[in-house]
Amino acid sequence: MLAAPESNIENLSHHNLLLSPTGAQKKLPRKPVISNLFHKSYHEVQVNEELDELPTSSDRANKEKKWPSEPQGLNKWTWIRCVILGGDIILTLLPVIFLVFCICALALDRRPPSSFGDSIIAGTKLGPTIFPIIFAAIVGRLMRSIAHWKAEAGTQLGLLEQLIGSQNLTSAVQRMVLLDRYGPLGFAIVVLWLLSPLGGQSSLRLLNVVSSAVSSEAQVHYIDVNRTAYNAFSSASNIRTLGSAVSALFQASLLASVQAKSSPVDLWNNVKIPMLDELSPWTTEMPGNPWIGINYSGSNRHYSSLSGLNINGLPQSGESLFSVETSYMQLRCDDGTVYPSSTESRDYAYVFPNGLLYHNASNPFIGMPYSTDNNQSIRLFVDTSYERVWSKDDTVPLNLLYGSQPYLFNNSMILHNCTVGTARVEAAISCQGESCKVVRMRRSTVDTRSPLIVPFVGTDPFANFCTFFAFAAGIFRHDELSPIDYYVLGSSDLPFSLSGGMGDLSFNITGDMFARRLSTMINTIWQASLGPHTLSLGPSALSTYDYLLAYSYFANTTTARVSTPVDLYRADRIFIGILMVVSILLIACAVAGLILKSIVRTPDILGYVSTQTRDNLYVDIAPGGNMLDGLERAKLLGGMKVQVGDVKWEEDEGHVAFRSVRGEKEWALGQLKRGKLYL
Repeated sequence: MLAAPESNIENLSHHNLLLSPTGAQKKLPRKPVISNLFHKSYHEVQVNEELDELPTSSDRANKEKKWPSEPQGLNKWTWIRCVILGGDIILTLLPVIFLVFCICALALDRRPPSSFGDSIIAGTKLGPTIFPIIFAAIVGRLMRSIAHWKAEAGTQLGLLEQLIGSQNLTSAVQRMVLLDRYGPLGFAIVVLWLLSPLGGQSSLRLLNVVSSAVSSEAQVHYIDVNRTAYNAFSSASNIRTLGSAVSALFQASLLASVQAKSSPVDLWNNVKIPMLDELSPWTTEMPGNPWIGINYSGSNRHYSSLSGLNINGLPQSGESLFSVETSYMQLRCDDGTVYPSSTESRDYAYVFPNGLLYHNASNPFIGMPYSTDNNQSIRLFVDTSYERVWSKDDTVPLNLLYGSQPYLFNNSMILHNCTVGTARVEAAISCQGESCKVVRMRRSTVDTRSPLIVPFVGTDPFANFCTFFAFAAGIFRHDELSPIDYYVLGSSDLPFSLSGGMGDLSFNITGDMFARRLSTMINTIWQASLGPHTLSLGPSALSTYDYLLAYSYFANTTTARVSTPVDLYRADRIFIGILMVVSILLIACAVAGLILKSIVRTPDILGYVSTQTRDNLYVDIAPGGNMLDGLERAKLLGGMKVQVGDVKWEEDEGHVAFRSVRGEKEWALGQLKRGKLYL
């Protein structure tokens, strides 16, 4: 080790007096030390010549970074300070973005989706990432600004350490615990940092797209089954003109699959009306006339017709709820009686002593198809035993006889004697788009006429019906049963599949079951006769009512409540309120931090590593630069090599300090060692 110059030894001795814990330190005068002591490096007395020959960091700073060598004023405006001020102003304004998001979310509440709304939702998804970053930058600056302001005015070291160290939630809790500062300020800082995740998560939940419903009303038209003025059976000319269409619709309904027959809608999506009498007898009123729900998961429903009510005007989307006043013919029949023919020529005159109204009593199984003038043999007929004159207040029941020859090699006849009535009901219908079903029913409170009044007005309509009915499913050979027979007497599921051959008919059905099945057949034909050109259209929102009138579509009108599903924006006001409060508080923190930072005159040196180089005997640095902020100082000394190490490595007791070094050999000299004692 080379001997140090005499002047440096003198300065070092002065330095030892300053650091000595003895009483000599108390004798020092209380006045600024006017000396170049702090500008002399310990390298001059403690390192060898080889290291002393290296250029110092101070020299490099003077050459490269223009180290301040002359006294300068505080807070001198430089381009760096201007850039920092611009960044602080931008940082102060950033929380306004989240207030704008809150306002936009409120403005979009309950509005349909749009490109602007989708952009807002996309922006809110960035909230949990962006908000904590902005929050940390603003609150961290506020902590530093308060600490800087308090340090200039004079305060406790522990308070400065708590403020400077509270740069996030973890460090805030750590400073409060380790510094044992559990006062209101410590808890306020922790609570403030807790607002960061709360605000970030709230920004994510400002606005969502939800399914909602828009209520409206629509005029709905449905076919009037009580209309008697015009139908296919009104006259002989009508049945010849419309009979083919009626027969086609009836056969299609009868030919439908089992699933289609049990469905709440027919083949054309027209809604079927269940028989209320399956739940309540039609001849007696239930007390209070309550609504009766339709259970489609059970097996206790039987439809009044295989075809449904044609409904016009339904919206193509949304749920529609409305009720209709309608009716259907309801039969009551006996269990059936077997009558053998009196002769081999099938004479049944003895069964009908008063004769039949529309058929030959001796051989009623000869009829005239509506499409030809030739008599045709068939194995069933429908007729009545007396002439019935219709009147508005008629209380005379309509009698209907159903005869059938189900035995191929036996001329016996099974005869069911029935009474025809009318069930008048109100049906509540629910539609999803154009797919409808009856959800509940009750007896009509509007049409309170006698159930004995039926749609067949006068003699001709019923006569045409009786002539048409036997051939409605088609003309078959005299030794084949009609599908109608198979439906009412045997299989109601697949009657056409059995008509080609003689299926096994048990005929073991009760009069009530027979009446239900025959009622379904009669109502199916009757509804087809009311709208032979419109039934197959199904529910349509495209066909105008005037268009349907051209095809003799006579309908009633009802009002439907339509609930149309729509996607709407839904603003969560709770999270909007939270984010607005946090954002306003964040703006206040940003403004406070900016104001405090602008009014403080002392350089910002708290919390910077470069502060360790100020007035440090163990740092090789040129005089001056005490007016620099920590960042400015760090920039000018950015190339300086430093170390926290042993500055008295050659002594038995070391001394740990922040120092500058000039090479790897000096780094190695300052390494701390296990087992060595340090003062």
